[in-house]
Amino acid sequence: MSQPPENFAASIKDFESWPENLVHQTTCLGVLKAHKTRLDVTEPKLFTQEAEDINVSFLELIESGPTFDNLEVSDDEELQQRLGEASRRGEDPKCRFIFIGAGSPQAPLKISRKMLVRVLSYYQVIPGYVDRLLEFDGRGYARKDMYSGFLSQTLLNHTPTMEVDYLGRSGRQLQLCYNLRSIGRTKRNHLAPCHKQWSFRHGAFHHQFDILKGTAVWITTTADLDLKKRIEKSTGKTGMREDRQFQTPEQCLKSSLTVHLLLCDWAYENLRVYFLWLDGTVEDEMYLLVHNRRIHEEYPQIYSLGDLEALRNLQEQTKGALQVLKGNIGVFSGLRDFYHGLGENDGFSLRDSCIGDISSFTRQIDNIIDETKRYLAQGQLIAKIIDARETIIFQHFQSQATEKTEQLTTNMQRHSLTVRIIVFLISIYLPATFASTIFSIDVFKYQDQDPISTSNASDPIKQLVSIPAIALDRWLQVTLPMTCLTFAAAGLWLWREDRKLRREYQTTPICTN
Repeated sequence: MSQPPENFAASIKDFESWPENLVHQTTCLGVLKAHKTRLDVTEPKLFTQEAEDINVSFLELIESGPTFDNLEVSDDEELQQRLGEASRRGEDPKCRFIFIGAGSPQAPLKISRKMLVRVLSYYQVIPGYVDRLLEFDGRGYARKDMYSGFLSQTLLNHTPTMEVDYLGRSGRQLQLCYNLRSIGRTKRNHLAPCHKQWSFRHGAFHHQFDILKGTAVWITTTADLDLKKRIEKSTGKTGMREDRQFQTPEQCLKSSLTVHLLLCDWAYENLRVYFLWLDGTVEDEMYLLVHNRRIHEEYPQIYSLGDLEALRNLQEQTKGALQVLKGNIGVFSGLRDFYHGLGENDGFSLRDSCIGDISSFTRQIDNIIDETKRYLAQGQLIAKIIDARETIIFQHFQSQATEKTEQLTTNMQRHSLTVRIIVFLISIYLPATFASTIFSIDVFKYQDQDPISTSNASDPIKQLVSIPAIALDRWLQVTLPMTCLTFAAAGLWLWREDRKLRREYQTTPICTN
């Protein structure tokens, strides 16, 4: 058995430093260190820390085997044995799929970092793949910074650093990595229609194809293993025969194009159902809001923050879908342009024999792009409808606020008038009552020496009208100043209250949105 090249052996030995250990580096060392740093920072959330949770699936076709073998590894030792089988056979499997799952979008990947970088170093995966993996950091569905992109590396000429004879690698290969998002229904069907029943599922994919040998490698990373079942079905006995041929490099390339289409279909398939649901939900919810009625009875509706929250939820759903579609369109276009350019490249040795398959592939991708753009336009229209109707809801809120303000103002005016009347009456009667109470006690007593008054002492009525003039003068001297002071104090208090209300009204901000 031949020995591996020294540079490749050194790279495998230093696998934990990936991507700094790559033998064929097309970027500066600073960029490679930045990729490694991002992997270091996200390691606790990106990879499982429990050894019993590790589970990596392999689906591979050996040169002599008629069907794919389905295998699983649960630790780094088993992974080394699985990868070492190729060196004992003298070549890589004809086609190998490596499936990395997470169980759920909130869970870390079911692989350790050590195992992942061992695989990436073994296949000398380009460093850009790490950016696609960073989406699986445990933050779940709700992502506003979703990253989508297509990256490729083409080595049509012989590249000595990438040639590994003992593994059957010619050094002339294609590398592609990209990520796609699909829309899938969640299992929480008990929620109201306006709440989230759909979620965005992320998938990161890496593909290598040896141009001379026809060997292919796929690394697929998704939250669940739904794609694994689809690929097993496509490569199994139930799949199309022409998509399961790996005898020649041409057949291997065609099979790889089929897998690309399968991944694109995964990202595209639920768009029609999703936008039908979204459009219907918007119409149903907006009918109740805009037309101001319920289903079986009509009456004026008081809008609340719950209505606005339902509207904002639909708006978030729509904008998230638009972002997903735009990212997918970019990846579809990159995939199409890559193979279209490959078919026109004179240095591509499979050009003449595979031009028909490549043309068919690019046409199918064009169809997917056109359909996705149609749904993108539909989503943009729904977003505009939601924005317009959100304005209507704000107008209803402003109308309700105006009505409440007018009602409050009327009540305040009535209250103010009542208070003024009470203050006026108190200002008149309180000083006189107070003075009369004081003068009625024995402290103030006036003796009338008028004989006429004395003769009338036995007559009660005459006693009431017989008030000494000096007593009346003293009463007026006390009452009138007290009344004036009371009026002045009441007026000052009313003036300060009015001034306070005017100041609060002038400083209160008016909400226009």
